[in-house]
Amino acid sequence: MNFHNKVFQCKSIDNHRDVTNETMFFYKQNGSIVQAKYYGGKVTYGELIGLVNNQGILHVSFNHTNHDSQFVGGVGTFTLETGKGKPWILYGKWTWADGSNCEEKLIMEEINETVFHAS
Repeated sequence: MNFHNKVFQCKSIDNHRDVTNETMFFYKQNGSIVQAKYYGGKVTYGELIGLVNNQGILHVSFNHTNHDSQFVGGVGTFTLETGKGKPWILYGKWTWADGSNCEEKLIMEEINETVFHAS
């Protein structure tokens, strides 16, 4: 499983305050370390870093700023679904680090169109 230079767009999310279907994730990978920059929707700028295993399960920590100038973060786990000739799909759950213990589910899908890559 190699996330390097993959771009994902959020397709579905449970009541998220910042991430929307306009949020794009730009992934890089070195060995089992995966990182991404993300923005769009109400996210001004965000980063996640994590580890992926051989089964495609990705454990991450994330932080971002939003349009209200708030800094938020948490942890999450994503499960990868792949199929020959099909875009990759990530099914995720993340929990906020703000003490709310709020868990949200989201689905991200790989996009194959040419888009601006965050550097």
